[in-house]
Amino acid sequence: MRLLQRFPTVVVLEVERIIDQLRDIIGRVSFAVSWISLAVLAAGALLMASSIQAGMGVRLYEHALLRVLGAPQGLLLGALALEFALLGTLAGLLGAAGAELVAWFFQQRVIEMDYQPHPLLWPAGVLAGLIVVPATGVWAARRILSLPPAQALRHLRR
Repeated sequence: MRLLQRFPTVVVLEVERIIDQLRDIIGRVSFAVSWISLAVLAAGALLMASSIQAGMGVRLYEHALLRVLGAPQGLLLGALALEFALLGTLAGLLGAAGAELVAWFFQQRVIEMDYQPHPLLWPAGVLAGLIVVPATGVWAARRILSLPPAQALRHLRR
């Protein structure tokens, strides 16, 4: 207070309070971005499940034909899981690349900071893709695996 009385034109800024407000704002934005990311992940899973349902007729025919020719159900389940695991890996890599691109743009162009890569994003994206996509894909295609081949082929003739 004596400083302000002695130098009335000096402006006192409480830097600690400003930093606390900035931390609070950044924390809220991070929280919102996390929820948006989860919503996008859920929407992607639903989109994948609906696309599997749309192509169910072809898959049903192929799996019924393979079962009639002697393929065990475990082999078909494994092939289905492998297909979705590959799709999940690609989706995770594309998601990580997109996130890095957005982070680069935001850091370089919007807040004018030096870009810092996020090395943990890549394995996290691939791991999320390897978990979410096969689980969603196999769950959406579970009817194909449980239907006996003769019933599936009869179902297709209708």
